Amino acid sequence: MRDDPLRDALYAPPEDGAQHQLNRIWLANSALLALVLLTATNAESIERWAASKPPNWGTETVRLTAGVLADRMAMIGLDEPRREMTRTWENWRETDWEEL
Repeated sequence: MRDDPLRDALYAPPEDGAQHQLNRIWLANSALLALVLLTATNAESIERWAASKPPNWGTETVRLTAGVLADRMAMIGLDEPRREMTRTWENWRETDWEEL
């Protein structure tokens, strides 16, 4: 394998400690933002997942909270991308591929 200085630079820690901390903050913020967006746009799946688990205090709390969140997200339209993907998937499943 040949040495690649550009690839090796990706694995080298930054010389400045502040830059390293800034990179970690960016990573944490990006992961948190992704988690919030996925939760907001896919609350119905979280509710279904919690409903499939044996009932206890934790799963019921998650199920009820996700149900309320799903209702609120539907009110402001954040469930529309998920609904559109579901409609597209159902159309593909119903397509008779023999006729194409």
